[in-house]
Amino acid sequence: MLKNRLLACFVGATLTLAACGGGAATTPTSPTTAPAAVVQAPAKPAKEAFETAFAKGKDIKSYSAKIEMSGSGPVMGTDVPGMSETGGTFMSIAGDFDGKNNNFTFSGAVVSMLSGDPSKGIQFATVDGKSYVRGPVPIMGAAEDKWYVLPEGAGAQSQPPIEATSMFNDLKLTDAEYAQIKVGSSEQIDGVSCTAYTGTGTTFEKMFGGLGSSFGKVNSAEGSFWICSDDYVRKVQIKIDGTAKDKPDQNVALNMLVELSNINGSVKVEAPTDAAELGMPVMPNMPTAKP
Repeated sequence: MLKNRLLACFVGATLTLAACGGGAATTPTSPTTAPAAVVQAPAKPAKEAFETAFAKGKDIKSYSAKIEMSGSGPVMGTDVPGMSETGGTFMSIAGDFDGKNNNFTFSGAVVSMLSGDPSKGIQFATVDGKSYVRGPVPIMGAAEDKWYVLPEGAGAQSQPPIEATSMFNDLKLTDAEYAQIKVGSSEQIDGVSCTAYTGTGTTFEKMFGGLGSSFGKVNSAEGSFWICSDDYVRKVQIKIDGTAKDKPDQNVALNMLVELSNINGSVKVEAPTDAAELGMPVMPNMPTAKP
């Protein structure tokens, strides 16, 4: 009986769908195929992933970058007014880098000592060996809101204190230390699937030993590289908690985040137009760090 009713639904042109227990007439639609599930390729073992990524990282010619260093206490051994007590962004760099040319904004608490305004950064550019700064930066003599050409010999002062690609120096870990690196979850970064690889303890010291040197005692330290399916590193994060080197009773926290995008893509850095000449600027030494 049921079979006959179903047959009537498909071939009985004069029958109504009510005969099949249905309601108003509808136009049959073609069956659809469900989209295939995206299968995530298994992550590479840590040693293979790092060796491939670090070798490929040395071939990076151009990229966009955001580098932020935040924390509390005398970060990198430097006391910044107002930051030691409340914490905040010590320094931040965001811009485009193409070989030796760059255009970036340098901001954060340490920069406010130069600009006098913690809400504003200082924009620098270097193109074909000539360096520029965007005013107003009164301490440098750049009084107006316009571009100034820095004099020869002052170009080093316009270079970023942290270079994103410096993280691709040779990483010398033993097989046992590679085995301690934890392979985490994957996420999309700059449109590419990337997997987190995290090191702690002695492995961290070899990965980021330079940053821990500004601490008297390190209580905890963790560093992660996000290595992507195209073997480029697009994100690095470092977290350290400890005490100050010169003040053992003072706690220090450091969080550093590096994000890369548009690697070897259409990054173009052009010289500012109508830049005014600037006398020799006077700038204090900036703290530096290499991830």
